[in-house]
Amino acid sequence: MDTSFEIAIKEWMHIADTLRTHGHQTSNLQGVAWHSISADAFKRDVEARATDFHTAASLAERVSHALAVHGQAVEAVSKVVLGR
Repeated sequence: MDTSFEIAIKEWMHIADTLRTHGHQTSNLQGVAWHSISADAFKRDVEARATDFHTAASLAERVSHALAVHGQAVEAVSKVVLGR
């Protein structure tokens, strides 16, 4: 079973991959003539990106929480070890 810290690292890696993919897709779209993109295709693309970024934001929130919990655990252990 992964620790919350290991899960946090995996989630951050997923966020990085998601953002890297969007950067690549965006640069590819710049080469397309905008007048050739139908309104429906453009709307679907924007909706898909919004969903992916919402997912990335949710992952980031979970990572932040996992890191906070990890930090609290480290602090608790250090107090026990140091006798404070």
